[in-house]
Amino acid sequence: MRLILGVAMSLLVMFALLIYLVRQKAVVEAQELLEGNLVGTSRVAVQIANSAPFSMAPAPALLARDRYESPLVVQFWSSRGELLSQVGVISGATTPPPKSGFDGHVIDGRPWRSYSALNQSGLVWVRTLLPQDAGALMVADLTYHFVKVAVIAAIVLIGGIWMFMWYLLRPLSVFSAVLSKTPVNRIGAVDMQPRAGELRAVVDALNDVMGRVRDERELERAFIADAAHELRTPLAGIQLHAQNAQREDDPERLRRALQYVEEGCLRATHIVSQLLGLAQYDAVKRLPMVPVCAESLVRRALPFVLPGADQRNVEVVSDIDANVTILGDEAALDVVLRNLLLNAIQFSPDGGVVRIEVRELGKYVTLSVLDQGPGVPREARREIFERFARLPDARPGGSGLGLAIVRRILSLHRAQIHVNNQSGGGAAFTVRLRNASSRGPHSLLHSRLGR
Repeated sequence: MRLILGVAMSLLVMFALLIYLVRQKAVVEAQELLEGNLVGTSRVAVQIANSAPFSMAPAPALLARDRYESPLVVQFWSSRGELLSQVGVISGATTPPPKSGFDGHVIDGRPWRSYSALNQSGLVWVRTLLPQDAGALMVADLTYHFVKVAVIAAIVLIGGIWMFMWYLLRPLSVFSAVLSKTPVNRIGAVDMQPRAGELRAVVDALNDVMGRVRDERELERAFIADAAHELRTPLAGIQLHAQNAQREDDPERLRRALQYVEEGCLRATHIVSQLLGLAQYDAVKRLPMVPVCAESLVRRALPFVLPGADQRNVEVVSDIDANVTILGDEAALDVVLRNLLLNAIQFSPDGGVVRIEVRELGKYVTLSVLDQGPGVPREARREIFERFARLPDARPGGSGLGLAIVRRILSLHRAQIHVNNQSGGGAAFTVRLRNASSRGPHSLLHSRLGR
């Protein structure tokens, strides 16, 4: 309906502008026609004045019902200023022509336009007169007929456009009806083959989009199911050990039961924290890119992972090039380094060493975390970045979300991570980030954080 109204309003504006332009042109043409009529009649009257006798006989009466009767008046004046003869009716008195050419008069309050000329003998003046409003009457009549035609044409055009639009948009109404009757669980595939080719493209695009939505929903359902499964294990352990603690009288067994409860709570808390972190970075579209000191980044992450390393008797050492700055978000990169270190500590043997290496390589900076564990099989190097993915020989305690968070954060940094096995044993996780020191000051503008 809004489309029809818009087209109708556009047509009305166009016709109004056209009527205005036609009227302006009609005013000019009517004036030229009026003056041309005066000049042409004067030439004929001058020829008559050369030989015709003049008398002041009364003019013939106008034919009241003759629509072609002209209000034209022709006067013949002597060179001494005497009115010799007059053809046509004029109610008021007039004066002799002062000069040849066009002139204006007001006779009984009505404006007249005249044209005067002298005959060949120079003894007779010929003056032709027409009411000034004769042109206005002509313009009004022309405008009236044009407006009438324009209104009829507008009605016909709007009606035709309405019918044509109805015919064109009818498949869209059918398409809307099909969509409204499609069950939600089948929205990924709209079963329809519209006759209009444009709607076929819309149906295909909609099916493609809704198919992706359906896939995302399936991923979300699988994620929720996996999260519930991961949380069920520590929660069941907490419940079991809490029940045992309630029945225990021996202080040592009670202490161990409460210790198991505490460990279960810590594991559940870690899983929930990882889930929240993953959800947080899933919602982020961009991160602010600023220079981050690599040495400060490592110093910030170490206190978080050293307690766990001490429990496993794992030494964490670092080897960092001097004055290295990384372009990225410091908080997000801190999460990346922590998760990589926790992963390395988990797979390191007791008494092992985890190394942190930061190297400046031109436009890029590589951050590597190396352990002395069993390494990562080649076929599993892509799968370990999936949510809740675990290696078969993984020790209990991990959430299976740390590397998924790492991959998501690095994708926001447009960075890459590579996994390789060291020749002496153990895995090497290497991240390649942009070097902030190799960029100009105008390129370090912060991008917006979109959520």
